[in-house]
Amino acid sequence: MEHSLTYICLMAVFFITALCMLVLYVLLISYYHRGFRQLKSYKHTNIKGTTKVTIVIPARNEADTIGPCLQSIIKQTYPVHLLQVLVVNDFSTDATCAVVQQQINLQQSVANGLAIGLLHLQHYIQEGSTNSYKKKGIEIAISKATGELIICTDADCTAGTNWVSNIVSYYEKTNAQFIAAPVCLIPSPTFKKESLGVRSFQTLDFATLQGITAASVYKNFHTMCNGANLAYTKQAFEAVNGFAGIDALPTGDDMLLMYKIKKQFPTQIQYLKSEAATVQSLTVPTWGQFINQRIRWASKATAYDDKNIFYALLIVYFVNVFVVALCISLFFASQNWLWVLLYIVVKSSVEYWFLLPVLLFFKQQKLRKWFFICITLHIIYTVVAGAFGKFGKYSWKGREIVP
Repeated sequence: MEHSLTYICLMAVFFITALCMLVLYVLLISYYHRGFRQLKSYKHTNIKGTTKVTIVIPARNEADTIGPCLQSIIKQTYPVHLLQVLVVNDFSTDATCAVVQQQINLQQSVANGLAIGLLHLQHYIQEGSTNSYKKKGIEIAISKATGELIICTDADCTAGTNWVSNIVSYYEKTNAQFIAAPVCLIPSPTFKKESLGVRSFQTLDFATLQGITAASVYKNFHTMCNGANLAYTKQAFEAVNGFAGIDALPTGDDMLLMYKIKKQFPTQIQYLKSEAATVQSLTVPTWGQFINQRIRWASKATAYDDKNIFYALLIVYFVNVFVVALCISLFFASQNWLWVLLYIVVKSSVEYWFLLPVLLFFKQQKLRKWFFICITLHIIYTVVAGAFGKFGKYSWKGREIVP
């Protein structure tokens, strides 16, 4: 009798906690939805611009993508004399440097060519001497930068011709010290038809993260951004002593830096919601690479000093854990199917409601049909990536990383 009473009490606590987490989750996603809808799209009004800009591109084994990336930057409408590009070679073992050098030679052979510089990380540090190569590369590039505004992107990204103009226009209008901007996933050229599932799944997941990023920054709720498309002033970077204090972590060159700058400039952190300011990044071709990428992203979660994002991530993670736990409980108590149905229906409905305007902004409405197909996979991957991000290891560009 005593054991039965204990079991009933434990189950009561479990279901009450699960319900509370679901309510918090609905409130959180509703808050993000409202923020994204309230944030107006920006169209630049100052085409000329007067700000000197340095674009920083860390690159490791990006021979297939760095060429298109640089080509999209060469085609920018922003005045070439105000633009500097610095590519940081992170111990590449492929033809990355040769591709970059070819672009440098081409620009030097034409009148008013773009100033492209190639920095080699091996000239500054020894391989194996750090766990955070990307941060070190960015830090070195900024020390060489002539620009007042630093724009960071990845070597597998491409941008529209008005990308820089839009960012500069927004910067000159708002005097923001840190600007997060949109990133949209597009299929990798190596995709085959059988990869449609992983492509659609990760694009939906990434669009969700982008929507949350826009809403949270606009609402000043918590810091969130993506290193593939962000800008900050050189002054702000130097004011917070760069990556000092977070340089032991292999990731976090974007969000952890953003929080450092926010503490110093609390009212000068902005999100630029602009189609023209969006960069396109490539999806990864396999499920294994996708999970590995998300584990890498999740590995920095416990390092966030921004407690709001930590608590938000905690709510998201445990709601998914409760779904899994409720499904497992069906093996012991089949009557719990009502709880499982309630959880999945409510959770999925509020997520779909949030995602619709985000997909509209990125012109990815066709992906809506994949949403309900991907529900179960999303729950499982969230639980797995969250757990392994804290306790597991991952590989990145041929390096084994232990968080």
